[in-house]
Amino acid sequence: MPAQARIARQITTSGQVDLIAGSHAHVLQKIAQVNGTWVLFGLGNHLSTQNSLTIGRSSTADGVIARVRFTERPDGRFEVSRPTVIPTWVHHRKYVVMDVFKHLDDPSLPPDILRNLRASWRRTS
Repeated sequence: MPAQARIARQITTSGQVDLIAGSHAHVLQKIAQVNGTWVLFGLGNHLSTQNSLTIGRSSTADGVIARVRFTERPDGRFEVSRPTVIPTWVHHRKYVVMDVFKHLDDPSLPPDILRNLRASWRRTS
């Protein structure tokens, strides 16, 4: 993470970058402003068979879908809103990305899936 932070500082110093969205870390990482620019360091997994059974880490099933709004200013530059996130969890046996909030208390889901969603929410929040 220190290397990512250093690179984000270097990239955002120019003021020419509106947003940095990181990926491939396979785990959820922080969202922060660097030199006034929002940086999504790592959005986690969105569709992967990495999980506690395959690599021993439950957090690799966690992710977020980030939403930002770009508003063009009169000078042609863009203003980027504070990112909001939708926490997700990958159901690795079915290859389905589940919206954690939407399914957190869904009584139709099996108990093991509900346990995984709640655990994902605790890790994500």
